[in-house]
Amino acid sequence: MARKSNGSTTAGRSGRRAASGRTGYTDGVSAVAGAGPSEIAPIRAEAGGFEFLPRYARVAQSLIEDIAAGKHPVGTLIDTEAELCDRFGISRNTARSALAVLNDMGLVSRHAGIGTVVRSLHASPRYVQEAESVSALFPNLENSEQQTLSETMVKADGSLARLLDCRRGESWKRVESLRSIRKHRIAVAYSNLYLPQDLAPLSRHLDRLRAPAYTIINQHSAFRIARLVQETSACPVPAAAARRLGVADDSPGLQVIRRYVAEDARTLLVSETIYPAGRYSFSFAISLPRS
Repeated sequence: MARKSNGSTTAGRSGRRAASGRTGYTDGVSAVAGAGPSEIAPIRAEAGGFEFLPRYARVAQSLIEDIAAGKHPVGTLIDTEAELCDRFGISRNTARSALAVLNDMGLVSRHAGIGTVVRSLHASPRYVQEAESVSALFPNLENSEQQTLSETMVKADGSLARLLDCRRGESWKRVESLRSIRKHRIAVAYSNLYLPQDLAPLSRHLDRLRAPAYTIINQHSAFRIARLVQETSACPVPAAAARRLGVADDSPGLQVIRRYVAEDARTLLVSETIYPAGRYSFSFAISLPRS
């Protein structure tokens, strides 16, 4: 694959420091954990005044503008972490966080041994939510239990490859599951969980699980989850999920996609979960800057 190099441009968008959660839209820069307080610096906003963005977010914004301007055509490789460090005078961790923003937005995909490949010139129209506490995303799991309904080996076609952030034709194990409140046996969530082929044997640990699914990776493999990205969107409940959840087809629901990523950017687990209306909520608080 060809690699294109270019100069840098910087622009700012408003940033917010979150107290117990962070939010962002993919037409701007999401708040992604990874940069410490020392890497936050003031930048001049277009509308006047100062806004505060982490350095990784400013680097990400510069790369977003480069991609949108066609400086990195689809299918080409963008700068490596080391090259970004030299170009922007940043740390390796900051470069990694900047590339993670682009990956979350669907602009690039990261592949071990290959590099970071441009997938699209424009961000996907989706809302991305990240929390500072993993436990905040999984309230009261100790009162629920996950039941495995079926297990199937699948090969990733175009749409599944996008969901899993993998190459077409890769083999994954899909585990269909239902999570219920143990005391009342009320189904609260229907999920399809995906494990890469080499981790497929771990699926046996998912049945009757009372903890988050990702814990099986940390407990039963040599890998460790370094990062979790969650995407949330409203959706009609599909027929397969509606049957299991005891609701009408196409009734209101919430789709939550979670990707669990290792330190080397490899995706180790993907969950696609449907919650029927009224059975899941997520709350967070945001501290707004003083005007």
